Amino acid sequence: MELFNNLEYEKAIKIFNKSLSVKPFNKSITAQAQYWKGESYYRLSKFDQAINNYKVFLVTPGAIVLHEYNIAYYNIAYAFFKKKEYHNSLNWFRKFVDNADKEEIDIISDANIRIGDIYFINGNYKTAAEFYGDAVKLNALDYNYALFQKAFSYGLLKNYPQKINDLLLLIKDTTSTYNDDGLFELGKAY
Repeated sequence: MELFNNLEYEKAIKIFNKSLSVKPFNKSITAQAQYWKGESYYRLSKFDQAINNYKVFLVTPGAIVLHEYNIAYYNIAYAFFKKKEYHNSLNWFRKFVDNADKEEIDIISDANIRIGDIYFINGNYKTAAEFYGDAVKLNALDYNYALFQKAFSYGLLKNYPQKINDLLLLIKDTTSTYNDDGLFELGKAY
């Protein structure tokens, strides 16, 4: 883990491989080595290798009891997202949200936003707005982005009263980086 923590991912992968090559004596350690190997590949932007290692981790004995287990769903989703394989990404983000520890509010919020983004990219604005709304309800990470995207989606659906309500809520936060965009969209909505 020291090599990983020092951002020496290639060297860390070699150590994880060495650890995985010996007969496992501790299921938890073997599973964690597989997870962190996947994480190392992810950090190197080697998304195919990351996905493969995370998937192996998910079926490794002892993995299911680890904190990293559900996070692997999230990481697989992001790896597919980075590859612009949105359909695969969507499935893994939804799996993460369905199984997430409810205390992981920031990560759940981010996953809901990415799900919304995927539906938005695919032109399904109604469903996008619903997932952005789920993120807004959590009042966590990227709240203003989620609120702006929710409002924008409702505008594309020609639901101007809902768009206006969301934008009025957004512009109350004068420090938001989306404040100017919110004011502009508010003017367009009237």
